[in-house]
Amino acid sequence: MSPSQELQSLSPDTIIELFEVDLRLIGQDIVLRFCNSQQADDRAIVFGGQVYQSWPIEAEGFEVTSQGSLPEPVISISNYQSALSALLLAYKPAGAKVTRRRIFAKHLDLGSSPNPAAEFPSDIFILDSWQENQLFCRFRLITELEYLRTNIPRRRVVALRYGEEV
Repeated sequence: MSPSQELQSLSPDTIIELFEVDLRLIGQDIVLRFCNSQQADDRAIVFGGQVYQSWPIEAEGFEVTSQGSLPEPVISISNYQSALSALLLAYKPAGAKVTRRRIFAKHLDLGSSPNPAAEFPSDIFILDSWQENQLFCRFRLITELEYLRTNIPRRRVVALRYGEEV
């Protein structure tokens, strides 16, 4: 059953959000994995053979639109005991690739019917900036187009009058 069919069922399963921060684009050889969930028996979340650390996360602004400005999601992550501040100081993650994955809990590796192919389409953004305090770190994400300062269309369109040569 596809994710959209599952959503339309009478009792859809819980959707789990998984976040990956890939620091390889900025010269670090590490991928950090977080999620805002735990298994019922306090086991770690495992998806695709990768372990996602349980961490209080709030994500907002993820949307799909074909009009207006591009989405700029914000992710707020708990900064318990300044652990996240230490990571920010060590890795300076501006420019890192952030991927949000969503999957039903039953399709996780330790779920009732594991199926890594049954995930929703991933959302991929670039970490642009952050603010931190003792309680949380708030990350502003931008699209890759905005990160590269790319304009669409990339070619300049010029109108020609009939009979004019290029």
